[in-house]
Amino acid sequence: MQNFIGITIPFEKNTLNDTHSGTHEETLVNTGTGTENGTHNGTHEQTIINLIRENKNVTHDLMAEKCGVSVRTISRILREMKDKVVYVGSGDKGHWEIISK
Repeated sequence: MQNFIGITIPFEKNTLNDTHSGTHEETLVNTGTGTENGTHNGTHEQTIINLIRENKNVTHDLMAEKCGVSVRTISRILREMKDKVVYVGSGDKGHWEIISK
């Protein structure tokens, strides 16, 4: 089940380079790709796990690029995934491991 957030934004139509005057409303829908109550929808987590399976030395930068989010968001997701993946070692000498249950 997907969750959606509807947003109504009032704007002046003439700000859209239109000759008609008056106030109109436009409705936008958030597709729910972010977080809800601090948990991810699982899409980014699964992408990260797949990237680690392909390359245990995958970087935060590549994870962010493949997920379409910032490096900071990747760091946040990885903190939430501490029971699923772990970084062994330090800096460039380390690697990712998937924790099997």
